[in-house]
Amino acid sequence: MERRLSFRGKAILLGMGLSIALAFSAWTGRAALLRWYYLRGLARAGEADRQLWVQRVEGLDASALPGLIDCLGRSEPLVCANAQAALKRLVAVWDKSDSRCSDLSEKLAAASPRLSTQGQLVALDLQGVLLHDAQTEPSRQAFLAASARTLAASARTPDKNVRHQALLLVTGILERDQDPETLGVCMEVTRACLDDEAPENRIQAIQLALQYGMKLLDSVVALLHDPVPEVRRFAMLAVGPSPNAINTDDLLPWLHDADSEVRHLCEEALRSRGLQERHLQLGRLMTDSSPGTRLQVLDLIKHASDLEPGVWLRRLSHDPAPAVRAAAARAAGEESSVNLEDRLEQMAQNDPCPTVRQLAHYYLSTQRGRSRGELP
Repeated sequence: MERRLSFRGKAILLGMGLSIALAFSAWTGRAALLRWYYLRGLARAGEADRQLWVQRVEGLDASALPGLIDCLGRSEPLVCANAQAALKRLVAVWDKSDSRCSDLSEKLAAASPRLSTQGQLVALDLQGVLLHDAQTEPSRQAFLAASARTLAASARTPDKNVRHQALLLVTGILERDQDPETLGVCMEVTRACLDDEAPENRIQAIQLALQYGMKLLDSVVALLHDPVPEVRRFAMLAVGPSPNAINTDDLLPWLHDADSEVRHLCEEALRSRGLQERHLQLGRLMTDSSPGTRLQVLDLIKHASDLEPGVWLRRLSHDPAPAVRAAAARAAGEESSVNLEDRLEQMAQNDPCPTVRQLAHYYLSTQRGRSRGELP
């Protein structure tokens, strides 16, 4: 009798277990079906009924994340916009120290390489929101790491809107962390944006290059030739005061820039390097497009006692115009206070113009004779 009761008890327990398992299976199956239905409805929603489906997806909580991120891989802008609205709603109602937020940040970082252009915009924006609203140090560190990985994917994207959003995230990251690895990722994005097709992105990248210890001034120098005046202005502000980025002689041509503000900024940069007004005047003459104007340097240094004639004559001896090089050779040979024998010898041997070579040879002999005391 006891054995029969025991067997019956086991049968009851087994039956109850099967019932619970079937009920759980039915519940999970219903939950999966409901999740699929809501996510499909959200993906197909128009702007008019977007919020209805966002509210339904909100009820799915974290289980909706994989499906929403899959939507960000699609190229249809409306699908990505709908997924963005749902994700922003979830982020808004979740505590930022909640593991669900960290999980979202990690999933966005992992998915970034395969997201569509519109999806990358959403991912960068959401990472910025999460990072900005981080409430604890562990969550901040988690968001920083995931944001840097998301950024790395965006550096290879040529889309100007993605790059703009990436630069905003760079700013947000560097305001909170500047460890070498993070800084390296931010530099990669910033360097890529210096060549961006959008002038506003190039300007923003220049501004970032000036901050946070980024060593990108060498890359900014090329933007002094940018066709957009405002970009050239910011480039001049960045590299003009830095002799390590561009030397003083190479900076002088921007005294003739077509934009008056660029010319003014160039003057101020040269003054910050110690140049006086007479030097600026010489620099303008030296870099003028007209050979006749460049020849005026000879008259200026002849009548200015505070200028070193040898420095300026040597510069003129490299002028692209043969007439200017010939005049420099003549002045070097006639000027008793300077010794340019080495340069005259180079010109006598290697100048591309036969007339200049002949003149340089003559004035080299003159200067050597003066050195030996054979000439007054």
